[in-house]
Amino acid sequence: MRSKEKGIHVEGGEPSDLEIKKTALRKGVTNEELIFFFSYRGVASWRQGDPDRAHHPNDPLKEISTYIENSKRRLRLDAIKFELKDFFDLYNLKMGKEFDYKQTRYEDIAPYKGGHYIQRLSLKIDFAREVNILNVLEKMINMYDRVLILYGSGHYLKHRPVIKDIFKDFKVVKILD
Repeated sequence: MRSKEKGIHVEGGEPSDLEIKKTALRKGVTNEELIFFFSYRGVASWRQGDPDRAHHPNDPLKEISTYIENSKRRLRLDAIKFELKDFFDLYNLKMGKEFDYKQTRYEDIAPYKGGHYIQRLSLKIDFAREVNILNVLEKMINMYDRVLILYGSGHYLKHRPVIKDIFKDFKVVKILD
């Protein structure tokens, strides 16, 4: 990496899956809901324009089952009994309708307090990401004289007021909007 060659420290703000799990569990999310959410997010991503994420694009049931197994593994929840039927049952119960993989959308996984079940679940899970990003930012500001912050648009919109407040007493080259 060029930054290391030049003596520049680079640090990402995304927490590990296990950090997200730990924080989400403290917020009241169950292990089954974590598996469900990460699996649903994979399906929505595959269906909405990320076909490279598909393992079995011509077999939707096998595809969803693969997302479930991968989600269990990455969250270290292999011992939890949660299978395809559980995924459908949870969706049907919480969303009040039958699951149709063709109707999954990116906006379904957007964190939204007033939204449907998956969006409210996303809000709790997203909390871990937001807190971690701000903690990394605080650490970097306290460790270094100069900090370059690169944000994705979604995180920046949420953090913009905090960032402006943090830097109100500093010489800021530019906060891009």
